Amino acid sequence: NAGNFAITSRNSMNVHNVLAYGAKGVNATDDTAAIQAALNAAATPYGTVVLPCNGTTTGTYLTTAPLVVPGGVNILGLGYGAGAGSGAGIGVIIRGAHTGIAILNLIDASNTVLSGFKVWGDIATTPKTGIVLGRTVVASAGNHTLRNFAADGYYSVAAAYSISSESNFWDNCFARALGGGALYAFYTSASDDLSVGGGLST
Repeated sequence: NAGNFAITSRNSMNVHNVLAYGAKGVNATDDTAAIQAALNAAATPYGTVVLPCNGTTTGTYLTTAPLVVPGGVNILGLGYGAGAGSGAGIGVIIRGAHTGIAILNLIDASNTVLSGFKVWGDIATTPKTGIVLGRTVVASAGNHTLRNFAADGYYSVAAAYSISSESNFWDNCFARALGGGALYAFYTSASDDLSVGGGLST
């Protein structure tokens, strides 16, 4: 606090490289627990989780369960690797090989920043969505920034799904559902009884 001004900042020292938590980024080893541990560590105070290509063989991180993203966390993909795919010039990929609600679950979260990476729904074990934004309670959720981000691949509901998530900023983003039963690349609604709907459940 400085005089009449309350100062908040995203602490530059609160940076968590997923490789330091045991992630491999080789598109074969399950990186779910390592990435979730980094996300949890970055939650307080506002921190950044880094997903690098450098130090991996593909830059593709395999996950077998939804990643729950806490509010206020930055997720940053860095660099280009052999796993680079189409959409928004993105190299780092989080591959979801499961049937869960989303590769990235931002339900009831606010003020996250996602930048420089892509989520990919696996063709064999199709997630419901690549990213889900929404809320389950009356309190607001949203104010997310997504920049140079893509949701691509195979999904059973939608590549990107946003319900009752307000004031989000999308810049140079890409959404595509190649198959898996999804009817939408991007599904959004202002309200769904303050819950996640359209075939989704937590």
